[in-house]
Amino acid sequence: MRDRYLLPSVQSCCSFGYGLLLPSSIPELAAAAGFTGAVLADTGGVYGQWIHARAALESGVTAGAGSRLELGGEEVGLIAPDERGWRALCMLVTASALPERVQMEEALSHSEWLAAVCRDIPQAERLRGSVRFRGRIFVEVLPERFGRGRPEEVEGAVLSSGFEPLASWPVVFAERIDHQLHRILVAGSLGVPLSALSPAPAAGEAAPEASFLPSVKQFVEELGQARVALRHNEELLETLRTVPAKQSLCPPAAGQDADVERLRQITSARLRALYGPSRPASRRLETELAQIEEAGLSGYFVLFSDVVEYCRSNGITSVARGSAAGSLVSYLLRLSVICPIRHQLSFARFFNRLRPDPPDIDLDIESERREEVLLWTLDRLGDRGAGVAELVRLRRRGAFRRVAAAMGLGQEETDTLSSTLSRSEDPVWRREPLRGILATSRKLRGLVSHIAPHPCGVAARGEPVQWAVGVEGCNLGIPLAQFDKDGVEWMGMLKMDLLGQRGLSKVAMGCRSTSRDPYRLIMSTGKLSPGVRSILADGHTLAVAHIESPAMRDLLRQTGARNLEDVARALALVRPGAAASGGRKRFFERSGLGGSARRLFEDLEALLSENRGVLLYQEDVSLVARAVLGLDEAEADLVRRRLKKGRMTREDVEALCLSRGVGPEETEELWRLLSGYAGYGFCKAHAVTYAAVACAAATMKVESPAEHMAAVLASGGGFYRPSVYLEEARRLGVELHVPGVNSGEWLARPWKGGVMVGFHRLKGLGEACFRKLKDGRPYASAAEVLESGLGPAILCSMAMAGCFHELGQTQAEVLLMIERFSGGGDLLSGLQAGITELPEYDRARRAGLEMGLLGACVSESPLALTERPGGSVPAVDLPPTGRARCWGIPATRRSLEDDSGFLMLQDDTGVVDAYLPEGVYRRAVVLSRREAATLILEGRVIRQGRMDASSVEAGPLTPEPLVV
Repeated sequence: MRDRYLLPSVQSCCSFGYGLLLPSSIPELAAAAGFTGAVLADTGGVYGQWIHARAALESGVTAGAGSRLELGGEEVGLIAPDERGWRALCMLVTASALPERVQMEEALSHSEWLAAVCRDIPQAERLRGSVRFRGRIFVEVLPERFGRGRPEEVEGAVLSSGFEPLASWPVVFAERIDHQLHRILVAGSLGVPLSALSPAPAAGEAAPEASFLPSVKQFVEELGQARVALRHNEELLETLRTVPAKQSLCPPAAGQDADVERLRQITSARLRALYGPSRPASRRLETELAQIEEAGLSGYFVLFSDVVEYCRSNGITSVARGSAAGSLVSYLLRLSVICPIRHQLSFARFFNRLRPDPPDIDLDIESERREEVLLWTLDRLGDRGAGVAELVRLRRRGAFRRVAAAMGLGQEETDTLSSTLSRSEDPVWRREPLRGILATSRKLRGLVSHIAPHPCGVAARGEPVQWAVGVEGCNLGIPLAQFDKDGVEWMGMLKMDLLGQRGLSKVAMGCRSTSRDPYRLIMSTGKLSPGVRSILADGHTLAVAHIESPAMRDLLRQTGARNLEDVARALALVRPGAAASGGRKRFFERSGLGGSARRLFEDLEALLSENRGVLLYQEDVSLVARAVLGLDEAEADLVRRRLKKGRMTREDVEALCLSRGVGPEETEELWRLLSGYAGYGFCKAHAVTYAAVACAAATMKVESPAEHMAAVLASGGGFYRPSVYLEEARRLGVELHVPGVNSGEWLARPWKGGVMVGFHRLKGLGEACFRKLKDGRPYASAAEVLESGLGPAILCSMAMAGCFHELGQTQAEVLLMIERFSGGGDLLSGLQAGITELPEYDRARRAGLEMGLLGACVSESPLALTERPGGSVPAVDLPPTGRARCWGIPATRRSLEDDSGFLMLQDDTGVVDAYLPEGVYRRAVVLSRREAATLILEGRVIRQGRMDASSVEAGPLTPEPLVV
């Protein structure tokens, strides 16, 4: 039997800004070099350990877990031989990074399950003495090339001191040639040129050239005289287990029996209130509860119930999206606003008893208050919860900036070059040293640079999170697990997705302005008013969440959508996979399953009648599998899932059909159906939930247009630029106002039946200055604003934007006061003196000032300031067919791979969506870059609101914004 050796200290790119190896690549590289095991020991944490462990299972190498932590003021290598050691390591990592969560003394009390690898004898003595480390302590013995002496001499000294020598070879990169790239990464991450790094490796700087991954032969040859150290290496390998191993589910339950009882009480009471004595509803509830209890997940649902109740009691709107809406328990807990019975939603799509992975609940929360809910949830979980990390990798610009810094490029030059990285054909990249810098930066792409909080994830478990993974702090002020979303699931934790949703924010903010209940509004969308049905069918859904894109508006018009179900179908049809698989074409042709499928499977046409015989949703794939193969709901969903992930072949389907007595012709047709649809379908529960939110937003747009448009602007808009929403508000008859000195808020708000844009749009005014302005209200004159502490520059911006109109002071009056007394005189006295009878600026000048200072013309449409070009027709009068010429402002565009593209043009009556071929689109892009550009498109109208443009030219310019 050949000798088996271990690499006890490998650092990956999860030693941020230092290592070059991906955690997933280490086991394979170690195996190729002849090693039987490798310990990943990154600095400060365990970030890549689960990836390393998963890769080891495929390569046959033992993946040891470790970390390099600062103990007693010095960095020490630690190794976790098994699961007990893994828990002790995670505790120590947490104590080092977040001492308020785990005290160092408590963490060290478990250190007997760890092994430490010290740099030298003095460090080992301090670790045993002052640090009180209880585990096995090794002193590393390195090849002579590392500059620490002859291995056999070091070994002898270690043995004489009473410690154990360990043969080691610290690895930071794969090959010796990578040393320079490593130095570049280190220098760039430190933000210093290469010349600033010490020639001899120093702590915290670059590793020595010897830190490549050796072969076993090199390892033994260079350490061969240190026989005891090599023997200890083999012995340590024998004690190692691949950790962290994949864990079974550990639900976040404080007491399972209590949670089971509480969940039953809540759902039973609400079932009676909503469904009365309905036996089908009762049977479904009992089925769902039985499966939830069997999986030990009652506490998970109770936790989500508590989150939702917190939201409702604090006026925060939240709605479960995705497959969770297919659960009656979710509906009764008020997570979902969609009745799964009415909409025939599948519980198995959400919670399948045959799948090993737990159900996934995604909870949409209005964006502005998502962080509040996150903090409350983590506080409720205590040490059983933490935020989920995201491994942030170097992309094109980040990698380039690091290499540029290492090569001594200045910040300004780097910024300029970064903006041209997407244009690799640019002549600048043909010259040295830039060509070399770009080539080097490509080698760094994909390396992990740091971790950040996942935008929505919370990890929850039944035991402290720090027993399963290291936990650290972050800029959000929350505890952050050092694993990503897949890593926390690997460790048996449930991931709660608390997502900020701007579409929901618009509905919630609009409802608050009108004293409506957003939940009641969303849940009432099963019955829409004639006005709402009209804007859906006509595709007039700009500023309506989820259904405002050009493609979606066109699809609503094509389908004649008039209710929630129609909108849900359109949301499924608009997905790219529907078109790619021919589903959209079959839907409009009403061809459904096709002749042979209708002949062979007579029942399917009726089952899919609502979708014109098309397999539109993911659940429809399961429905076909159930109907043809006689499977139950869970088995059919498993077939769908395996098909989607490519884990079910044609032969698998044929075998299943054979076992169910399905003939060869039916088997062939069934394979065609299932394989053609399984990969792209949209979850029906998700589509119906989004449709309900969209219909609620459409209702607000029809019934409360000012409040709705104010909410759209205040919540950050949506698919388009804010100026597009301002024009849409104007088309709805909503009067727009510049922010008033006394009445304006930071964000847009409803005001006097119209919309007042927010001060956040005013150039030069930050939020701190706005708070100062607001604290000094009310003001009687511009002089008092100056007296409140705001400077003359901000006062000028406010004056030119028209913010003093509500005080009866025009732009000209205030500006003349400032100009008269800004040359060293008494500005305040001059302002108080006042000047009267100055004329207002003309319309063009006001428009220019508003565009320059507020980013849009607020007082009136810019198109109203110039004549309509001859021969052009308003968008609202675009003919249904034939050729037409239209004029307007380019609102948005989307490029296609063949250099053609789509462009949306808007005027004061509506919008036109146009397709432009290659040359025409390129010209439109160039013309659109002008300030206050207008375009004239000419082409063939293909249907209402859509045209294929054959030419584009510049339209008459509205007044250009002034440079201020």
